[in-house]
Amino acid sequence: MLMTRRNLFPTVAAFALFASAAFACPAFAAPIHVFGSSSQYGTIESETGAYTNIGRLTDSFNGASIPLSGFAFGADNNLYGVTGIDGSGANGEGNYLWRFNPDTGVSTDRRDLPIPLVTIARRPSDGRLFGYTADADTGNAAVYSFDTTTFAPTFVGTTDVITTGALTFDNSSRLYLADSFNGNVYRVDTGNAQTQLFSETGVANITGAAVVGNTLELFSTDGRTRFRVEADGSFSPAGTYDIGGGDPGDLIFGAAIAPFAVIPEAGSGVLLLGAVSLGWWTTRRVRRS
Repeated sequence: MLMTRRNLFPTVAAFALFASAAFACPAFAAPIHVFGSSSQYGTIESETGAYTNIGRLTDSFNGASIPLSGFAFGADNNLYGVTGIDGSGANGEGNYLWRFNPDTGVSTDRRDLPIPLVTIARRPSDGRLFGYTADADTGNAAVYSFDTTTFAPTFVGTTDVITTGALTFDNSSRLYLADSFNGNVYRVDTGNAQTQLFSETGVANITGAAVVGNTLELFSTDGRTRFRVEADGSFSPAGTYDIGGGDPGDLIFGAAIAPFAVIPEAGSGVLLLGAVSLGWWTTRRVRRS
């Protein structure tokens, strides 16, 4: 059985960031985009935890809610999501990579994938997407990357961390994987998928992660709690979240930061890169039942 969170769950230029320090600090912080267990979609302010609803992640073809297992912004500012569920099914279930309008949460396209991805993240330096998959039956977990024009997956390597957690990059293009079982956060080598322990948070059921400025923001389904991990690996509570009007069943299962250009502060060491061009596939033509 694949360890995915079932029911938990064209070309535009954009700037990407790169810096030498971990969690390199931009001049301002963007809100964190999140999606929930009921496919609700919106943003959370890092400092206050205030939630602003945008809509619901839906299939433009039939209006059905899409049960994502992870999402990330591409370098083209579109939102890409994965439904890493083994086998095809109704309402968006299957091994798919979706493209969404980030202003509405409505899909604009989708592509079949040969692998069931648990979660994905965008590398700021080049806009390349990386995905993580895990299989509890075989004990195998692996990292893949995606070509920024064809979105064909490329095997990066196997990893020793098997989880249903969250994947994210910092602004220095370092990849992090949060283990949903024990709360450990690992740095992942994007060349061979080998991991190195970064922080032992002890926070169970981490389902969302995003880097804001110098801080790694983590979301847990336990008590709808938020946590922060600093550049030195230290962590602290950051309060709770509410994305469902008080309904305890509305939980966060994915988080992402939109790519944006920054004006570096004096002495910040932030380097602006050139625009990244990203294409997409042709509109799907096959009617889906």
